[in-house]
Amino acid sequence: RDVAAVCEQRVREVPSDLRSTFVLGRICVRLAGERATDQEQLLLRAETALNRVLEFSSSHVEAWYWLGAAFVLAGRDHDARTIVEVLEPLDGGRSLDLDLLRRNAASRSTTA
Repeated sequence: RDVAAVCEQRVREVPSDLRSTFVLGRICVRLAGERATDQEQLLLRAETALNRVLEFSSSHVEAWYWLGAAFVLAGRDHDARTIVEVLEPLDGGRSLDLDLLRRNAASRSTTA
């Protein structure tokens, strides 16, 4: 079984397991970056999982980063910029990482 399925099962069994919820969100973003066929569904799963983590831990830097990365992949630049602003006071380095990811995606879409 794949890791996403294991995490999903764990989240169903123990909804309070934020670590598994976070890992599920991160895995879905990574898979969405690799697959074109079910990208939209994966990004929706990622957004749902990461938002759940952030409901309970609003300072979870990595959850913010991966949510921003999901927005970048979905072409939601405004939302990704908002995440950059949220990340700035929490972790300036991750904020810069996400902003670079966002800018690179924007430049690829304008040259395509």
